[in-house]
Amino acid sequence: MKKINTSSVNTGRMIKHSSIYATGNIIRQLVGFIMLPIYTRYLSPADYGVIGLLIFSLSLVDILFGARLSQAIPKFYHAEKDVLKRKTIISSALILTSAISLVTMCLIVLNSDSSSSLVFGNTEYGLIISIYSILILTQAIENYGLLYIRIKQKPYFFLLLNVSKLIVQLSCNIWFLIYLDMGVLGIAISAAITSILLSTFLLTYTFYHTQIRWDNLIAKKLFIFSWPLWIAGFAGLYIGSANRYYMRIFGSLDDIGLYELAAKFSSIIIFLIWKPINQYWQTEKYRHYEKGKPAPEIYRSVFLSISTIIIISGLGIAIFSEPMIMIMATDSYYDSIKIVPILVLGSILFCFTQYFNFSQMVTDNTKWISANNYITAVIATIMFLIFIPYYGHVGAALASLITILFQLILTVNASKKHYDMMIEFKPIIYMLLISTISYYFSNILFSNNSLLLSLLVKGVIYIISTCIILWIMWFFSKNKEYILSLIQKLKLT
Repeated sequence: MKKINTSSVNTGRMIKHSSIYATGNIIRQLVGFIMLPIYTRYLSPADYGVIGLLIFSLSLVDILFGARLSQAIPKFYHAEKDVLKRKTIISSALILTSAISLVTMCLIVLNSDSSSSLVFGNTEYGLIISIYSILILTQAIENYGLLYIRIKQKPYFFLLLNVSKLIVQLSCNIWFLIYLDMGVLGIAISAAITSILLSTFLLTYTFYHTQIRWDNLIAKKLFIFSWPLWIAGFAGLYIGSANRYYMRIFGSLDDIGLYELAAKFSSIIIFLIWKPINQYWQTEKYRHYEKGKPAPEIYRSVFLSISTIIIISGLGIAIFSEPMIMIMATDSYYDSIKIVPILVLGSILFCFTQYFNFSQMVTDNTKWISANNYITAVIATIMFLIFIPYYGHVGAALASLITILFQLILTVNASKKHYDMMIEFKPIIYMLLISTISYYFSNILFSNNSLLLSLLVKGVIYIISTCIILWIMWFFSKNKEYILSLIQKLKLT
């Protein structure tokens, strides 16, 4: 009888499920990208800036007062063997977060005019803030319900729900924005309706399977485990998004809108490239660490491979963002083109930082990550105050890039002390240099009024640059066999 390699089957299943979950998470982010041509036609840069500032402000409130316990749930759930206690963990977490989120939402609604004055400097957006605040409650329920589905290993159900949400939200956005011409208010109503529908279904589904159970001790454990992560998350959000508020103070809502559009393009690297890759690598990296000696060699090869994919993707976004923005947006958004390459480089450096954080995670130095975030937040504030008052959205992009570079340097130095992965940056520097030269030639030196000719030139330059970058990767790779085996694994699944 032929023996089945259980380890291989489990690995294949893990990669397959991770791919489906990654696809579902990507779909959750797609509304913003698919709607870009509509947003930029029916919303002014200032309107688009209002949405960006609202999302940042409510995310800040959510981190501080939302009592999110999602990072604690898998840890305590899998550590518990008793089925009823597992259900109690899910139910208690959902009840606690829902209760606190509901109170937070009500406080914002009751003080919507004051909140509008604090965020926007006037009371004009009080109603929109009230509607958006509903998401504090509904998105918490969404996240818990989807997490429960992942814990129960139902990847196709997870994917179905995310596809359904995408369809409903796109339909609502088009209806309220195009047909009813309700502007930012229409976007807020659309987001609220979509989230209410999905959260109601997930709340019903989750409580149907777990029943409504509460345990004070479990709730306390979840809370104690999670609160330091909220503090770290606050710093992370501040570093990445606080520039919106500084632009509102020292610039205008137009600056925020232009920045938001450029950030949508640069975020493709993180949400569509880095996160799906990292979802698979997340478990692999610990497995190699346990094996011991060959691990640094593998980490070096994987870093080089991932960096190559990210840099090639980033170069494509930087080169082709100009014609894309000119096609999909009105000329009032064209000023966002100049900051796309700056934000793309920032996103690439952010991915590098995330990769090097493994050295701190695997050696239980997670407190250092929090400390790093707060040191970086101070640097970010200084950069925002220096650049934004004089250069608006361009200054915000430069400030963010300098901040991320500073954080990367801190993280790389710390990783060498905690667990040295023996990674060299020489090939990465060469790749970034090639990318910079390519961008200069395609978007500055050979800039042409003819869209067709411009796309042709950009395409040729991009293909040549990609070939050179791939050659650099292969030339510097010291573990070609492992890279090939990874590609083969992904093909088989």
